[in-house]
Amino acid sequence: MNPLPRFATVLIATVTAALGQGNLLPPPGPPAPSMKSLDQIEPRIIVNAANTPGDGANTCIISLPGSYYFTSDLVSEPGKHGISIQSDDVTLDLSGFALVNITPGVGAPRGIDVPVQIKNFCIRNGTVRGWAGGGVAASAAVIKADNLRLVENTGGIGLAVGNGSIVKDCTATANGTGFYLPDRTQANNCIATINTGIGFNCVSYVNLIDCTSSRNGGDGIVTGGSVNIIRCTSTRNLPFGLGIRAGLGCNISACTTAQNGGDGIRIDGNCTITACIAGSNGGSGIYCIYGNPGSTISDCAAHNNSGVGIQNHQGSITHCAANSNGFFGLYAADGTISNCTSHYNADSGIFGSNVTNSTARFNGKKGIEAHDGNVTACVAEYNGEEGIYVPNGSATSSRAESNGLTGIYADSGTVIGCVARWNVKTGINADSGNVSNSNAQLNGDHGISVVDGVVAFCTSSRNNQNANGSVGIHYNSPGVGHTGTAFDATNPGF
Repeated sequence: MNPLPRFATVLIATVTAALGQGNLLPPPGPPAPSMKSLDQIEPRIIVNAANTPGDGANTCIISLPGSYYFTSDLVSEPGKHGISIQSDDVTLDLSGFALVNITPGVGAPRGIDVPVQIKNFCIRNGTVRGWAGGGVAASAAVIKADNLRLVENTGGIGLAVGNGSIVKDCTATANGTGFYLPDRTQANNCIATINTGIGFNCVSYVNLIDCTSSRNGGDGIVTGGSVNIIRCTSTRNLPFGLGIRAGLGCNISACTTAQNGGDGIRIDGNCTITACIAGSNGGSGIYCIYGNPGSTISDCAAHNNSGVGIQNHQGSITHCAANSNGFFGLYAADGTISNCTSHYNADSGIFGSNVTNSTARFNGKKGIEAHDGNVTACVAEYNGEEGIYVPNGSATSSRAESNGLTGIYADSGTVIGCVARWNVKTGINADSGNVSNSNAQLNGDHGISVVDGVVAFCTSSRNNQNANGSVGIHYNSPGVGHTGTAFDATNPGF
């Protein structure tokens, strides 16, 4: 056996043991800190009488840039504002505590008061309560407000900010107005509830995203022009509040309005409304004010509203549904309606200038109305009066069945390629108009009646279901080129 490995091991162990180990005893006295303090990482100042003394009008004043924070609730001195911010570049962290006015009946003090124009002010993480002059009155400042609770600032605004501010994750409860958001401001994930006035009062060029306004005494959301309202909810703003009241050129998308005292959504014009729901409101579901430029409304639903489901006089309504509303379902008297459905409304289902690829069923009055316009590729069934009503317009490639009066009424209009069946009265009535390439079956009175008009290439069968002597094709102007077929034992023919 070779003894060299064993010898090497002993030598290494001996050398290692001979090396110095250092002083293993700790130094005298307490150990020194090995980490930086919080103030060294982020120097901060406690808000109190010593660090931020006030004056005759303010409990505390912050007059220098810096980061300030609460270590407990801060209670106001009687009749004074809470904290006056008088410097740029201030961050105020309430640290989960509250700024409270304990004498709410004395004067109209403000919780956070920004009396002069400043910039780069941030306030976050706490409650501001009981200030009649407003919770955070910072309309002179460009600020960032985050995770605030504005509560019971009776008669005042919960949170008022300046142009270009950012507001997120805040709630405004039981104030006068919940939020005041001026030009170029953005608010995300905020809630305004049980305020006596407006929930969100926005000016122009505002972005309101994922916000909720509910049970306010005024309107839920009010805006000027060119505002984006995205994924917001506005409900139960009573007794007369509108869900959303928007100015010209706004974009409203994926919003819900329900059970408001007035209209669900009311717009001035030139707006785009997409994928919104308006239900059970005291006025119309969605209403573009008459006389203003038309808007574009698409992929929306309006149900159980007391007024019109969706009303857009001069604009377009596309891929929308209106059910069980107290007046018209869809209304665009000088506009277009396409690819829509309208059922169970108290008045007519659809009223438009040009209506295409749409269906109206079980409405209390007419199914589809287009007085001087055109109805194309539509269906009207089980309506209380006429199925399709175009007295001076045209009906093309459409079907009217089982309606309470005439299937298709065109008076001096034109009917082309249509079908009318099982209607209580006449199938197709165009007194002084023209009917061509159409079919009328099993109607209560005449199949087709044109009086002084013209019928061409039509079929009419098994009408006169009311047994009142009606005929298949009825006219008073012989020799003007009528062509067609009228047959069956129950149908006297021409």
